[in-house]
Amino acid sequence: MMEKWELGPLITLTLAMIPVSGNDHLRPSFVDMRKINIVGEMSWTEPDFSTGRKRPQKLALTPPTTTSSELHVQPQFDNNSTTKVYAPRGGTASVECHVKNLGDRAVSWIRKRDLHILTIGSITYTADRRYTSSQSEDSSVWRLTIHPTLHSDTGLYECQISTSPKISKLHDLKITDAVSKIQSSQSVYVREGSLLNITCMFRGHFTAASYIHWFRGKHLLNTSDRGGINIISDKILGWSNLVISNSQLSDSGNYSCQPNNALPDTVNIHVLTGGDLAAIQEPEGLTGSSSSIGRGGERRYIIIGLIMFTAHTRFRA
Repeated sequence: MMEKWELGPLITLTLAMIPVSGNDHLRPSFVDMRKINIVGEMSWTEPDFSTGRKRPQKLALTPPTTTSSELHVQPQFDNNSTTKVYAPRGGTASVECHVKNLGDRAVSWIRKRDLHILTIGSITYTADRRYTSSQSEDSSVWRLTIHPTLHSDTGLYECQISTSPKISKLHDLKITDAVSKIQSSQSVYVREGSLLNITCMFRGHFTAASYIHWFRGKHLLNTSDRGGINIISDKILGWSNLVISNSQLSDSGNYSCQPNNALPDTVNIHVLTGGDLAAIQEPEGLTGSSSSIGRGGERRYIIIGLIMFTAHTRFRA
């Protein structure tokens, strides 16, 4: 018997290069060397097996998207002019550098008189531990702090950003002899329930104070929720008055006047009851009472007693 061979339809797949139709182009975008974006429209023909004809096909390609990291925004300062900064001798100098679009760059502080690198980032590169660097949470403010200050700290300080080329901004620091003084003795005695009234004055400052804070210990009185506290200040002339009505035993403590542009001053306030106040023989200061007795009053009584005793002795003689 003779075997029959049947030939079925043979389908062949032919691979060909995909042509670009018309004037369209394949435009590679080398924004990121790790990927290539193809921009344009590709077209090719696909066979239609039902009719034997070829159907044109088109594919629209997505245009590339530009991310913020691809824009290469350069860092810059809020203000490029030299900033003047004043700080009292023995106090704290705070030099602030405001930057934008810092990214992952580092900020350095350089002392111009000897080109000494003080800090890079938050790391200190000097043996003088009076210098420290800190930054805000969003890295928009970089602060060089010097504490305690010396007259020799006066001079130019450069805030530098590690771009290529580097950019920098100058700050002119001047150390002053500004001091504050509370107008009372070092210890003040107050009757319970009376009025506490103390005044602070400061001098030697070159600019108006940004703030004048009053503290009892570490408690800020300017924002205290205790009623009966009244603070009046003149930041330009340089004085501040603290009044506490109906003083209580809990109001006792160390009171300090702290303007930002002068050294602070401190007094010790004692709020006493009538019995405790009577037990004090020679208080250094006494407020809130019409029967206040100080050292000057006792001296006057002693001098008058000596004069009377001397006159009586001479009369008997």
